[in-house]
Amino acid sequence: MRRTAGWGALALFGLATLAVAPAPRAGAQESSAEGRYATVPAPEGAWRVDRSTGAVELCSGSGPGASCRLLPNERNALFDEIDRLNGRIDRLEARLSDLEAARGLQTPQAPPPAAAAPRGPDMPTEDELDKALDFTERAFRRMLDMMQRLKRDYGDGGSAPPDQL
Repeated sequence: MRRTAGWGALALFGLATLAVAPAPRAGAQESSAEGRYATVPAPEGAWRVDRSTGAVELCSGSGPGASCRLLPNERNALFDEIDRLNGRIDRLEARLSDLEAARGLQTPQAPPPAAAAPRGPDMPTEDELDKALDFTERAFRRMLDMMQRLKRDYGDGGSAPPDQL
């Protein structure tokens, strides 16, 4: 699995290189007179990139035994899966609407956004909020004071105070 991700990253790097510099570089060879393919030397053989479709192939060997293997295009696979799932969602929503229409139900519409939440009987008043915040602040300050005392008593080394040894 890790190898596939590495090949994909390498293929993307090759495509990005060709997109930025579409003219062949020194060392790159044209496979056809029109310049549709570009080959770039690689440790495993050579990368052959189709400039019109963006397909990347890894070629190995030389002479009559040479072979090229098309590398999977992960981006196209992802887009295909997204399209498949969007189509499925559309079909399911249409089926749901048909079933609801058959039962005489209406598809619920999203409620309009509320400007402000109404204050209910169980909502705290301003005074109650102030009391809660004051309590929280006192508790927090007390905890900080305790931490400072511990740091002073035990120091930064974490050992027991000298009078308790």
